[in-house]
Amino acid sequence: MSEGPDPRPEPRSEGPVRRAPFGARSNAVPPPAAWAALVEVDHRVAQPLLDSLEGVDVAAYAEPRQERKGTYLDSPVPAKPIDRVYVDAARRDVAEAVVAAELPGLLAELGPHEAELDAFDAIVAGWDAVPEAATWPSSEDYAPARLVEPPPPPPAPRYEEEHFVPPPPPAAPPVSPVTRWATMAICAGLFVLVGLPLFNTTPSHGLSVLAALALVGGLATLFLRMRDAPPVDDGPDDGAVV
Repeated sequence: MSEGPDPRPEPRSEGPVRRAPFGARSNAVPPPAAWAALVEVDHRVAQPLLDSLEGVDVAAYAEPRQERKGTYLDSPVPAKPIDRVYVDAARRDVAEAVVAAELPGLLAELGPHEAELDAFDAIVAGWDAVPEAATWPSSEDYAPARLVEPPPPPPAPRYEEEHFVPPPPPAAPPVSPVTRWATMAICAGLFVLVGLPLFNTTPSHGLSVLAALALVGGLATLFLRMRDAPPVDDGPDDGAVV
C-alpha cells in the first residue's frame, strides 16, 4: 500500500528569524526570515484570519494601520479601526488563497455588529459638532434696577481771548517837487537809452546826450536828498546835546 503525499509543509530553510513587532497580534507559527504585507482588514476579523493562516502553517501577525502623523488637534480619526496583516514572504501565495477563501465569510458575520459601529461613528462625528445654545429659564429673569441719573455738570465758562490789534500805519509823507522831477528825469533817461532800442528805434546823438544827463542828474539829486534827510526814527526830541 503506497502512501499519499505528505500534507505537511516542507521545512523552512535556515536563516535569520524576524519576529513580529512588539504589541502586534501573531499566530503560533514560528516567525520566518522575512515578512510581506498581505491585506488590510477590519480589526475584528484580523484574529480569525490569523487562526486560519495558522491552520495551513503560515506565520502571520496583525497590527493597527499607522495613520498620518500630525498634531494632537489635526490627527485624523479613522471611521473604522483597520489592521494590516503581514505573512511569511516565502508562503505569500498560500496566504492569499486562504484570505480569498475565508475573508468573505468572516466579513459576512460582522452584520449584527454594524449598529455598534454606526453608534461609534456618530460619537466620533459629534466631537466637532457645535452644541446648541442653552435657553435661560424665564423664572430666573429679573427686572434690572433703575439707575438714578445725576444731573450733568454745568458747562465751563468760556473766556474770550484778547487779540492784539495793531494801530493803523501812519500816512506816507508827501513827495517833494524836487524828488518828483528827479524821478521823472531818471525814467525819461532810461526810456530813451534802453526803451527805444528795444523797439528797434535808435535815438539821435543829441537826444542820447540829454537822456544821459537827465539820468545822471536825477540819480545825483535823489542821492543828495537821502543824505540830507533826517533819520526815520528821530522824533521831535533828539535828547540832550552837549
